[in-house]
Amino acid sequence: MMPDMDGMATFEKLQENPATQTIPVILLTAKIQSSDRRRYAQIGTVAAIAKPFDPLKLAEQVAAVLGWELGN
Repeated sequence: MMPDMDGMATFEKLQENPATQTIPVILLTAKIQSSDRRRYAQIGTVAAIAKPFDPLKLAEQVAAVLGWELGN
């Protein structure tokens, strides 16, 4: 949980600022139903990763979403 502002509000603030509106946003959330995923896609987030998540695989998941290759 984030203090003061949730992820959606944070995303909206990023979208309001020309300097940050092109940054790809990946949500890390417990709200991962199909309807939630559709909503996230509609507003422009790149992906949503479900909680609980495996911290050892998180970097790989983020890299896959962004189309990056991780060095071993």
